[in-house]
Amino acid sequence: MKHTLKTAFNFFVKLVIARFFGFILSSTILLALSGVVGSVATQLCSAIIFVVICFSAAWEQGAKDRNMINIGHCKEDNWLGLKAGLAAAIPEIAMSACLLLTKAGVINEHFPVLFNLYNGSFLPFQQALISPTMTVAENPWFAYILTALTALIGPMCFGFGYRLGLLQIPLSDTLLYTTPEARERHEQRLKERRKKNKRRLF
Repeated sequence: MKHTLKTAFNFFVKLVIARFFGFILSSTILLALSGVVGSVATQLCSAIIFVVICFSAAWEQGAKDRNMINIGHCKEDNWLGLKAGLAAAIPEIAMSACLLLTKAGVINEHFPVLFNLYNGSFLPFQQALISPTMTVAENPWFAYILTALTALIGPMCFGFGYRLGLLQIPLSDTLLYTTPEARERHEQRLKERRKKNKRRLF
């Protein structure tokens, strides 16, 4: 339990960093570029940064836990990344629930503005779905539901990244070396490189 909470806090910090960079990027690019092209470019860049930060943190944690498991200091839990990711995303999930309550008329209709500021990594996507020139009643329900679902992107990245890290499968190598023969050659090159590095040390 302690390890899960520690991992969740680590993921929460990464989420805050990812959202901060996403907000800064969205603000700067949207000011520089206008129209559909600017919105698409901004969303792509923000989403890539968000996913890379979350995935990298989860992969590193998974790889670290694998080493701890191998020496008997930690128990294997394939779902720890997802559980810790969901715990880290509690503020996002709570704000998404409030967004849906706004559509239901329970919360003030100006809440989407606050939600957009907090969830800056997906600001262009949110603005494309929920038009700021339309009232809450005029914007459709599916727009609010899709916007609320962006809160689950972080936990999914954490869960997937942690699982690959636990298996010690580098995603870059998996994408670059698609055939068993290519992966085998790549692994052989890595082994030879490690041997050369050891020789240099001694």
